[in-house]
Amino acid sequence: MGKSLGNTLDPVALVEKYGADAVRYYFLREIEFGKDGDFNETRFIKVLNADLANDLGNLLNRTLKMAARYCGGKVPDVDPTTLADDHRLK
Repeated sequence: MGKSLGNTLDPVALVEKYGADAVRYYFLREIEFGKDGDFNETRFIKVLNADLANDLGNLLNRTLKMAARYCGGKVPDVDPTTLADDHRLK
């Protein structure tokens, strides 16, 4: 991809089609800062589906099931000001 080859990427069109968060996530994850990168729309979609839809969806599903099983379906209220500085949640 390059200007001389005439196959540049239109970032505005990409954001309009997939959303700014998805585009930002992909480029931060896949292309090292300050280096040349290779963009392929098929790979872009596969990475988003694998990382965001599958991994995060699985994490959310497991978290909700644990909340239902162990906390009566509600996430317990936690006041961060009452936690000790060395507490794991802080």
